[in-house]
Amino acid sequence: MRKTEKWPDIQRFAEGGGAGAAGAGAGGAAGTAGAEGTPDAAGNEQGVGAASQQQPGPDKLTLFRDMITGEYKDEFGQEMQRIIDKRFAKSKQTEASLKAVQPIIGMLAEKYGVKPEDVDGLGKAIEADQSFWEEDAAKAGMSVEQYKNYKRIERENAQLLAAQRESANHEAEQQAMAALNAEVEEAKKFYPELDLEAELNDPAHGAHFAKLLNSGIDVKTCYEVLHHDEIMMGAMQYAGQKAAQQVAASVRANRNRPPENGGTNTGAVNGAPDVAHMSKAERRALIERARSGERVVL
Repeated sequence: MRKTEKWPDIQRFAEGGGAGAAGAGAGGAAGTAGAEGTPDAAGNEQGVGAASQQQPGPDKLTLFRDMITGEYKDEFGQEMQRIIDKRFAKSKQTEASLKAVQPIIGMLAEKYGVKPEDVDGLGKAIEADQSFWEEDAAKAGMSVEQYKNYKRIERENAQLLAAQRESANHEAEQQAMAALNAEVEEAKKFYPELDLEAELNDPAHGAHFAKLLNSGIDVKTCYEVLHHDEIMMGAMQYAGQKAAQQVAASVRANRNRPPENGGTNTGAVNGAPDVAHMSKAERRALIERARSGERVVL
């Protein structure tokens, strides 16, 4: 998975920040419902998103390109400039620091008779200059050679510690990325369409998504918070289709049930509603009653 500029602070994974185990509120319930099948016109089960898949609209990439070349062109340009400035900020700082020390290097190079660009030669010249070390060696109570060895070991230890810190940071980042990927895969069990990179780069809610992740909220819950309306709409559609399927199954079961005791229909049976002869409005009323939770018996 490739990092983006809005990538969350994944150190919270390495520090045991922990992901939330469950979705927030109705979003979590909707996620469970969305994983089941829903009926089609023939009573067969299919995914909740089947209706929308039958009439696909413009893909997200097309919509995004339309936005950044149209209404949000200026805002997108400003954001890209901010990203570029941030990315090259350290390089500019390093370049400025090098320019600042160039005159000092030039003076030292002139003193020791080496070229300013010969950094290695300049270091050796300073190392060999006894007068450069005498005063500090005397203060430390050491000979010049002892003091030079002491400072050399000190520099080597500092370099070793820096390398160890870099290695530890790299390992921690790898572990954090693995934890984040695990959260994404778990969330995809409920929302297969989830794309973390697309979520983080979404111009509408990408920053909010990253902020939630940085707060210690797991990927699944973040997705449910930002897509709550869509999830609820899908859950409602699924519930309606499920109720319609149950009504249809009940009607078929009653239609195929044999008369009791092998006798003819009694007056009470004749008075029962016959779905086959109901009007469309009457059948719709039965469906609405079933949707509301009522147990309809025919």
